[in-house]
Amino acid sequence: MGERDKQIQRRDQALVTDLKRRMCHLVDVLAADGKSAAAEFEGLLTRAGDLWRRKQKMEGTKGETRDLIGEVIFSRLRRAFRSFHESGDASRVNRSAEWLMGMLFSGSVLTDLARAFDHKMLEAQRQQDFSFAGQTNFISMQEVLQLLSGGGYSGMLALEKADNRLDLFIKNGMIEMFDPHHLMRRVLPGQDALHYREIPMDLIAQAEEMKKSTGLPLLVGLNRLGYLRDEELPDVLQNLGLEVFYEFLCEGDSCTFFYRKLDSMPEFVDAHGEAMHVTPILLEGSKRMDEWKVLMEVFPDPDAPLEPVSDMFARIDGLNLGVLEIKLLATVNRGSSPRQVSTSIGLPLFEVYQHLVRWARDGIIVPVGGAQSLADITFTLEETMEKAFEVLDANDDDLSTAKALEDALRDPFSDSGGDSFLDILAANDPGVMRK
Repeated sequence: MGERDKQIQRRDQALVTDLKRRMCHLVDVLAADGKSAAAEFEGLLTRAGDLWRRKQKMEGTKGETRDLIGEVIFSRLRRAFRSFHESGDASRVNRSAEWLMGMLFSGSVLTDLARAFDHKMLEAQRQQDFSFAGQTNFISMQEVLQLLSGGGYSGMLALEKADNRLDLFIKNGMIEMFDPHHLMRRVLPGQDALHYREIPMDLIAQAEEMKKSTGLPLLVGLNRLGYLRDEELPDVLQNLGLEVFYEFLCEGDSCTFFYRKLDSMPEFVDAHGEAMHVTPILLEGSKRMDEWKVLMEVFPDPDAPLEPVSDMFARIDGLNLGVLEIKLLATVNRGSSPRQVSTSIGLPLFEVYQHLVRWARDGIIVPVGGAQSLADITFTLEETMEKAFEVLDANDDDLSTAKALEDALRDPFSDSGGDSFLDILAANDPGVMRK
């Protein structure tokens, strides 16, 4: 071994020794300070107990468990790095804690951990303050709603799945309000395809904080914050709430429900609720579920990356696309999955699938289910009308052309006129008369 190799070896050993010393010091810091750790653990138990009671009363929101876990881990790391850096520079401490937290505990990891906590809390519940509860793989949402509607009950039905929760306020058997805990749609339609409104993320965060503290629905909170106008709030409450409900129906096998009788509706329901019959909602939901099954045949996995065709930009050159559709296609071109497109753009997954399937039919995106999966795709009403008008226009053009040729080729000196051009053409091609 040469002198250079020995120097490299000594340097590596020194680095290993220094790293080991630093890591041991970090572990000592994390494990030290017993009184502070005990106080922190006591505070954690207090907050966890409060969250537990809120979950039992069906008042806790979907993000609270994740926020609690993230806050506890981050505060622990920040305190550890303060000692580790042995410096009063809080900004350096924060940056280091943020870096390590991002490296070790991504948002998806914290979300999975929070889901596990919530799942175990729901499993452990026995004597709760609700009338009945269950799983939708045993009794469907449709049956539960028909039961509540037929009996003319008044109360709150909470539907919960892994990433969202929806509260239905029911009065005398009619749905008064849908209250989603997470908005699937951030993009609101404008006056035409070139205009739309996107709800700012900071306003959504403020509305979520208001919901945690006061129970106020997110959309009502956005109204209080001045984003949604009073005159548009009723339609937005109904339409966005129905979208979330239909998504729950499409994923119904994995949902949990709780029902609690209410002697009186909350103030926000009395102020903004609008009675809706259950039967039309369930009929539309059944239609939506059938459409969703057909769409899923084209792109079976919402989390699988999308594949645009090689000449996508050449193919979309002649299409009349809106601003939002251009943004959506740009996201698709980056290889995102349908669910990632939905989250990034701020559109419900069902609407994203409608765009994707239409573009797959136009040859812009590769259909994962194969070309045969597009055979069962039916036209929307708007597209059906467009096709009908195209056929009528084509028939009018055919008749006009044939009539012009008939007039041009008719013998002007014949009294009887003889066989017309249409008669001659029909004798050789009977399909002309059908046109």
